Amino acid sequence: MHNDRALPPKYPTKIAVNDELGFAGIFKFRVERDSRGERETVSPPMAPVQLALLPAPDSVTGEAIAIHGVPPLLIGRDMLLSAPVEDANAIPAAIKPLSRCHALLFLRGNSLHVMDLGSTNGTWRGTERIPPYTALPVGEGNTLAFGTLRLSYTVQIRRTDDAHAANQEPDIEETASSSGIYAVGRTVYIKKGANSFLKMLADHLDETPAEPVKEKANLATPANPKPMGKARAFIRELQSALGNERPRHRAWLAGGSIAVILAVVALYLHNAPQREIKALLKHGDYRTGLLQASEYLSQHPGDAEMSTMALQALVKETVPGWQAEIEAGHFTAAADRLRTIQGQTIPESGVLLGLLEWIGDLQNFLGERGGRDAPLKLFQDEQAISTLLERWNAVARDYELLSLKIADWVPDFQNLRRRVLSQQRLLRNEQAVYLKAIATLEQSLRQKLTQGDTDEALASLERFALQYPRIVGLAPLRADIAQFETLQRAIQNQDMGNLLDWREVAFTTPWVRETATQWLEEQLPPAEVLEHYQTALAAWKVGNVRQAIALLKPLLRERGGLIVAAKLEHFQQVADAFEQLPAARGQSDYGERLLELNHALHPSEDRFFLDALAEDLRLQRQTLAARAKTLFQQATSHWEEYRRRGGISGLMRLEQTVSSSFKQQTRRLAQAYEAASAGARIYDLLRQDYPETTRKLYEDILAETRRQRQSLADLRLVMKSTLLDAKLQLLPDPRTLSP
Repeated sequence: MHNDRALPPKYPTKIAVNDELGFAGIFKFRVERDSRGERETVSPPMAPVQLALLPAPDSVTGEAIAIHGVPPLLIGRDMLLSAPVEDANAIPAAIKPLSRCHALLFLRGNSLHVMDLGSTNGTWRGTERIPPYTALPVGEGNTLAFGTLRLSYTVQIRRTDDAHAANQEPDIEETASSSGIYAVGRTVYIKKGANSFLKMLADHLDETPAEPVKEKANLATPANPKPMGKARAFIRELQSALGNERPRHRAWLAGGSIAVILAVVALYLHNAPQREIKALLKHGDYRTGLLQASEYLSQHPGDAEMSTMALQALVKETVPGWQAEIEAGHFTAAADRLRTIQGQTIPESGVLLGLLEWIGDLQNFLGERGGRDAPLKLFQDEQAISTLLERWNAVARDYELLSLKIADWVPDFQNLRRRVLSQQRLLRNEQAVYLKAIATLEQSLRQKLTQGDTDEALASLERFALQYPRIVGLAPLRADIAQFETLQRAIQNQDMGNLLDWREVAFTTPWVRETATQWLEEQLPPAEVLEHYQTALAAWKVGNVRQAIALLKPLLRERGGLIVAAKLEHFQQVADAFEQLPAARGQSDYGERLLELNHALHPSEDRFFLDALAEDLRLQRQTLAARAKTLFQQATSHWEEYRRRGGISGLMRLEQTVSSSFKQQTRRLAQAYEAASAGARIYDLLRQDYPETTRKLYEDILAETRRQRQSLADLRLVMKSTLLDAKLQLLPDPRTLSP
């Protein structure tokens, strides 16, 4: 470019002082006359400048940079690599953030300026990041940082009238004389002059490939110039820019320039696909860039640079839309987007897909749970937490590195990345604390239930609830243990009727059902015994009393014989009472005996006898109603005496002995409960409505009985179990629901 106008190829162009020359669409220079040979006509030169970049106190590098003479100075990785290192091929970690052509220091007028040359990691003046290709003034004491705020220097500018002092170079041994860069100790010295700067720029021009520059049509310029034509044009532009160098340097410069040009042209032709895809990415056409990169990689699978560009295109094409769905809570839509990813030829596409799927599953899990601070649900969330952490741990390093790349290419992803890493730490903490505690609880409860110790199992569950209030969902486990306790009581009471249908009991917690099954199979009679028992029970239900009893007697010698014996005893008692009842007809106690027998009958198993007594019960209605009234009067008397003496207080429950006052009050409560229950039973048998005062009395006694038992049960953690059991045995055990 000459004064912002494209030059035609193969034609020389005359330039004049103060003309502006542009190269590659990025670099611009102004033409000045070298008047060192015409000292009699030259005005006094401006004061020479000595510039030093001193490492800031918190800088990660210790090298100072001293520049003798007027800049421009190219700041880049190779410049700082000129200092001696143990491994010449190694790049110190401190300067890895630097690009090879990172920033430019130059004078504009009498002021020092800095310009970022489109570096990867940026340049800072103080804490302000400099926009690419924008010149900003720099003053004495300002701080400049390159690539990272930790690689920072303090600017020191000295002006002197002594031109000799300004141009004097230190007496040092050159370590890189061909580049014009010297290193002594921890200081890097750089000669004045533009030649070394341009050579360094040309040597590393492949790092920032040229982008097409759209200009106004020029009749002298071909519509589609060939790459070689561009190279020749660049040579002429470079020759024009250096035309005013001193004659003794021209031969050396021409040879070096030709070598540089040939290398640039070769790289230009070789890297054409990379430049085209970089241009597509720069202009936001990620889909086309991804397609071209994938096609290229299918032919050249080992190209690392193209693999990186392809992954970048895939990330920029996929992540923003996917993240929008995640932030909106549309997890299914986000997962559907990932299924459309077509990047089989891209080496890291599988890792990318796995990472995004994992993030989506994590957000979905926490969303369904109610947020990261929501309670943890017992026996529901453990598997999801363990699975998520196992998936992350399997490829943790790959996920961490890739997430950093995504955050660099898609800045909006950075906040999501921070949130996800915080959520991951939360899950790790829950796994280490809560999941471990739940596993210990399950092991303890399994052991206690296997031993049939449901009371201690419930106590362990209550202690767990107090220790880990953030874990919820304990109610179903409590209900399961209560059902287990019902089956255990049926075994203790030899209640075969309830045990026959135990497999129909619904357990919410799978391992509780498993434990109950194992325990009951050890307690119950064998299958053939149960089969004979059921045959006897069927005969009993239709009134074949002798047959039922005859079928049960041989089972007494089998495993579970005690349960069979209890049922056989019940059959015999009912049969005897039923046979003796007609002889008592007409006697004063007939109604009570009828009621007593009726109370002993099972609602389903003894249905034959209940139906047989139904008519007598109907005839005895009036007598039984009077009996019920008397019973409720007795209940009222005991209840009022119980309440008058203050009931059973908390101090009485906490006593470390069973005191006489506790015994007296429990006896009054038990008498009131038994009388009220008997009266309620009569009303139920007669199918009569309760008088309102009677119903209220029964409900109050029943509620007080249950409250006292529950209050004692809550003392399991502070009272010896033997003392607690002794007190509970004095209280009635309400099994009849409120009518």
